[in-house]
Amino acid sequence: MPYHITQGLERLSLHDSTLESYVRRGATVELVFDWAKLANLIEHDVSEPIVMGRTMIVLASVQDEKLSIYQDDQKVMQTLATFEALNDLELIVSNELSEESKTLKLMGTLTAAAGSQWVEWQLAFATCKVSWQAFITNTQWRSGLLPLA
Repeated sequence: MPYHITQGLERLSLHDSTLESYVRRGATVELVFDWAKLANLIEHDVSEPIVMGRTMIVLASVQDEKLSIYQDDQKVMQTLATFEALNDLELIVSNELSEESKTLKLMGTLTAAAGSQWVEWQLAFATCKVSWQAFITNTQWRSGLLPLA
């Protein structure tokens, strides 16, 4: 992918995006989202927010994972040992990606046979790379344009 960042990760917002794929290869996790927003792209002299097309996050040396799902019938968060539920994560409500503490926290909803459920997933990592093919500025987004990749 032609654009990427490995620093200033706090600029990334996944609000209202959808997780398209979740792949685990040992201690590496690869996440693909349908789109994302970055507060700026100073690496390419873009000072305003940008809207990115399909966005990939690769996290290496993942550890200390915790996946909790709010079950309506139990009225409590249930911590799960399996992460396959992330394949059904439909809508990201908020995210916290910290370069300093090297942590990621995603919160959102998933839809299962039992209905919609609230999800909180957090983990620590050694390195993170965010990459994407295309972007438009926030000004272009507001005028109706879409990133095409």
